[in-house]
Amino acid sequence: MKLPEIKESCVVAQTAKAGMIDPTQYAAEFMKELITDKQESLVSVIVASADLMYPDDRINQLKLLSAIALVVRSINAQIEANELEEQFR
Repeated sequence: MKLPEIKESCVVAQTAKAGMIDPTQYAAEFMKELITDKQESLVSVIVASADLMYPDDRINQLKLLSAIALVVRSINAQIEANELEEQFR
């Protein structure tokens, strides 16, 4: 599946939403969403990557998790926007 072109407005909206809550909560909610969506293998890869890249550095691990969350949520928001736009054509 090819990724959609992510419009700046989607990234700006997701960044604004992310800035409204504590970064720890933002990352935790994202990981919970992945687990709820049956994406345990993706959670494992993300956590292992954070541990590998930043062993014993929880702050940078959190930054990486938050960045991944922002990217994935921006992609999902763009997909939803495209689907909604398609419905009204």
